[in-house]
Amino acid sequence: MGASRLKPVTTKEIEKLTSENPSTIKHRSLGGVPGFVMVHTPSGYTSYGLIYRVRGQRKKLTLGSAKSLSLGEARKLAGQLRASIDAGGDPHGEKLEQRRRAEAEKQREVGQHQLQVEVLWDKYMLQVGSRLRSRHEKDRVFRRYILPSICGLSVADVTRKHALQVIDALVDRDKRRMADKVRQEGGAFFQWLLEREHIDRNVFAGVRKACTGKSIRIRVLSDAEIKAIWQASEPEGRWSCWVRLLILTGCRNMEVRGARWSEFDFRARTWTIPPERSKNGRAHTVFLTSAMISVIKKIPRFSGGDLL
Repeated sequence: MGASRLKPVTTKEIEKLTSENPSTIKHRSLGGVPGFVMVHTPSGYTSYGLIYRVRGQRKKLTLGSAKSLSLGEARKLAGQLRASIDAGGDPHGEKLEQRRRAEAEKQREVGQHQLQVEVLWDKYMLQVGSRLRSRHEKDRVFRRYILPSICGLSVADVTRKHALQVIDALVDRDKRRMADKVRQEGGAFFQWLLEREHIDRNVFAGVRKACTGKSIRIRVLSDAEIKAIWQASEPEGRWSCWVRLLILTGCRNMEVRGARWSEFDFRARTWTIPPERSKNGRAHTVFLTSAMISVIKKIPRFSGGDLL
């Protein structure tokens, strides 16, 4: 290693050089090691650096601030780095490469987090599930049956084996309907991921149904059961009106619970359920019987509110 032709600057000389802040950034050679300099800024910040050339390109490597390094420590470090440079090294390039690798690793970790099953499920529910009336049940099925076996995984790491394990476990417990529901919800979610190119294949696609036969509900309430429900609702006060309108209209739960006064035309004796609360997305008209109107008239109406 060749020594600098400049006489090494002492600590006292540095204190004298830095007693006043310069008007512009100053680089002062400190001697002892070729390219060893002190950087002094108008704000009073002082640091040590090493200036050198690699393949004709001038480079500057910051060694540290004058507060963190003494002059002797900085000169020793500069000497070690100079020896590395003379041997063909490039400490500044190595520092940049380390920084690039650290940034790439950070980006990789961020990317992995963004592709985690839980993160993308929340995004899926926000974009797709939030518009569905069944969103709470959809979320419940996923979190109870699917998520426990793939929690913490990237969606790209979820395999057909994971899907089959969840479904087979339900079949083994004779919960075939829930197994089919899990297959349906999982398939819809992974199809959404496939469309956005987060995965290469839908791991739930092609999994056969657990219930092979079509089930038709034939159980209905008898007249005696309907009468018992009607009478049992009496102690509930105005809430009994909700139960009785369900019985009289045959409408769905949320259609009755979300009913608004503005939807009723008592002169025409009609109730128009808007598309947003109708299952098929179309406005549905219910013709009011005298019994229905009698129940509705028992519901107290509050000023400033439209909901029944």
